[in-house]
Parts: sequence; C-alpha cells; structure tokens
Amino acid sequence: MVPLLESETENSISQSQFDSESASAEPTPPQHTQESLQNRLEEYHERLSRLQLPSSSDSECSDIEQESLELEQEVPLSTSVYLAGARSAGGLPSSSELSETPEPPKVAIRFQPIGSVGQVMPQVCRISSAQSFGAVLVFLRRRLRLDTVHCYVSNSFAPTPQQNVGQLWEQFKVNDELVVSYCATVAFG
Repeated sequence: MVPLLESETENSISQSQFDSESASAEPTPPQHTQESLQNRLEEYHERLSRLQLPSSSDSECSDIEQESLELEQEVPLSTSVYLAGARSAGGLPSSSELSETPEPPKVAIRFQPIGSVGQVMPQVCRISSAQSFGAVLVFLRRRLRLDTVHCYVSNSFAPTPQQNVGQLWEQFKVNDELVVSYCATVAFG
C-alpha cells in the first residue's frame, strides 16, 4: 500500500464517513446538506491554504508582468509595417544614404602578459568600438591557443564579456590605448 500523506488520510476518512452517513441516513432536508457542503468547502479551502499554492490571480499578475517585459524589448525597425510601406513608396535608400551611416570608430588595445603566458604579436591591436569584450577574449584564446584566458583592464578589474569595448576605452584609456593584461590563471583575487 502506498503511504498516504496526512491530509490524504484525513480526506479519505472524512469521505468514507460522509459516504456512510449519506447512504444510511434518510434523505436530509436541503439546508442540512447545504451546511455540510459548506463545511466541506471550508475544509478544502483550509487544506489548500496550508499548501500555499499560488492563486490564479497571482499567476495572472505574473503573466501580465511577463507580457509587459516582452513588449518593452526593442523591436527592429525592419519589422515595422509603416516603415516598410514608407520605403516601398519612397524607394530604396540611395547608396549615398547608405554610405553616410558611419562605421563605429576603432580603438587601440595594448596587450600585456602576466606571468609565464606568451606575448601576443602585435602588442597593439585595433578593434571596433561597438564590439563586446567577449570578442577580445576569443581573439586572445585563439592567438594563445588556450582554453581559458583571464583578462584585466589596467591590472585592476576583470570586465564581463558583455561590456562594450568602446565604453571601456573611453573610461580607462591610457595614451589612447586600452591596456588589457592577460594570464592563464586568476591573477587578482
């Protein structure tokens, strides 16, 4: 026999008592049946509240919050019906308009080894300022042929792979170069 939880045992006992009472008793007046039904509903409500399950209103709130977060995400302009109609009416952008969109400027990164890791050649490389720092990590892994590389900006902190190289360069540049130290093991705390 499968062991029952305490609430299931109580439920089965009360159900069997209810069944035996209803089978042996004469038809009861509707008010008595209604009271017992009300009592049973209150018991079930107590048991459910002890389980602390989220109510349907809680799940609706979380669904609404999730939908609002999805709506707040940026939608590319190419998916806009209005802009697609405007482009088809006005034609495709001219080549001069396309060439006017400037490419992000490139920034210089100086690589400095820490410990016994080999030197990357060339020591100073240029990368687009729009790239994430993860691109720098991939570059170093390939050049050094290592599985893991730990990088530090100005020997002080390890940037996350999602950080923008251009922003790091603007904030921490030295002589118009972002100094990135690298090693094979963790160097600083």
